[in-house]
Amino acid sequence: MNTLYSHAIRVLACQSCGAPFDAAIAGGQAKCSYCSAINVVTRRDERSDLSRAQEALGAAMSESERFAQLRHQNQGPENLPASLAAWLSGRTLNRAFLPQAQQDWQMGRQELAAGSGAFSVAERFFWLSVLIVDHVEPRRQRATLETAAELLTDTRHRHVVRCMLARRAAQHGDAQAAVDWLATCNPRSTDLITDTAFRYASATLAASRNDPVKIFEWLGHRPGDVPLADRQQFACELLRVHALELSGRGAEAATDLRVWIARFGAEAVQGAIRNHAPLELCPNAMAQALRDTSNAKDEAQLTRLGAERAQLRLGLAALLPSLRRLPFLVLLLMVPMMVIRCAGDADPLAGSFGYALCPAVCDDCAGPTRTVTVWHQTGPGEWTTDGAWFFCQTPDMPLRDMSAAELEVRARDLGRAQLSGFAANGATFLMLLLLAFPGALISGVRAGMRNAKKAEPIDAQVAALAQRLGRAPPEPDKTMFLMRLPGALTPVAVCVGVALLMIAAGLLV
Repeated sequence: MNTLYSHAIRVLACQSCGAPFDAAIAGGQAKCSYCSAINVVTRRDERSDLSRAQEALGAAMSESERFAQLRHQNQGPENLPASLAAWLSGRTLNRAFLPQAQQDWQMGRQELAAGSGAFSVAERFFWLSVLIVDHVEPRRQRATLETAAELLTDTRHRHVVRCMLARRAAQHGDAQAAVDWLATCNPRSTDLITDTAFRYASATLAASRNDPVKIFEWLGHRPGDVPLADRQQFACELLRVHALELSGRGAEAATDLRVWIARFGAEAVQGAIRNHAPLELCPNAMAQALRDTSNAKDEAQLTRLGAERAQLRLGLAALLPSLRRLPFLVLLLMVPMMVIRCAGDADPLAGSFGYALCPAVCDDCAGPTRTVTVWHQTGPGEWTTDGAWFFCQTPDMPLRDMSAAELEVRARDLGRAQLSGFAANGATFLMLLLLAFPGALISGVRAGMRNAKKAEPIDAQVAALAQRLGRAPPEPDKTMFLMRLPGALTPVAVCVGVALLMIAAGLLV
């Protein structure tokens, strides 16, 4: 029984409207059922191509020499006429240009039928046939390809078109038609484009027969085993992967498909598989590859969310950044403190640290301290100072009753009650640290509350991903707080230690 692509029938494109019509192999007149135009066609004559194909089978060139020639050829993208390249989306025709492409195809067909020998016309017609065929209904596909096969005079062009006819026949289950179309094609070409077209069609025929051994013979067991033209490489790889599945090597097939999915995306790979319809290529391997790819994406997403979640400090961990910043903030506060003491002879802390330190200065010294800065004139309008001086209260020196000016005048006579600047600044740092500590706690608690709100959607996503992967959500790392604690407390401990050393050194002087 004849099928759409049977070699025993003849389907051509109407010379008037381009629609498909049935024609006799012997030629004659045929009426187009679409536009009623009468088409006069000559006999289908494949004798010269059949003869060349037979001669190629008997050629003396070895396969190793032929493969060497094929591998030596440029395997980059084929160069289409520039005007056609502008119509492409990737390697296929953009459907927006289909009407214009069909119109140009019909014009080229008429020029070739009228006897035009211009190669530029033939090349453009050939590429239009290749690009249009995937965008029209099946019967018009057959008519487009068969018309091109009969009009094109270039051997390479005819070879590629007939291989396309053979491939489509195999896809539609007509193995005999595929064999008949391939009989007119060179099976041992030294041209990479024509050799790939033959391999592609022959491997498709083997796939339609569920024959993985033959597919491997044509395409190899691994990528790169045989030289392939760039345009058909992906499609041939899918046939090779299909052979892996047919031969019981589904895991290898799924692995190869994941490589293509990672490179081109799942949609592109699925589209390439659909292009082989009604053949169903590697269904199980593709399903497994999609699952594995989805799982890999989920794993990567889970890892990313886990890392993002780990950066959110909750509970006591939220206090650590504030504690780490606290000593540096206090050091910044020391700057305006020193400016006020030097410029205003005043102490924002009211000398309160003197209650603790002054008893160590002298037997009758007591707090609070008084602060004064003694300035020395070094030139016209130039003054200098050694910094603020701190004095403790004594019974014979009522510092509370002295004005700043009087204290400045008598400062040098109050040496026995003077508190070292080292001790005063060390004590100032500790007091500011204690005063700022509640603020740091409040800041940490607020940060923890903000982070808790950010963590809620992340935890929900993590739970959903874990459920999809069929496992329990990962538990938060409870050791992270202990690992971060030394880093947060070290600046505080160092600064407190330095302040205590300053106090001790100042009291011993």
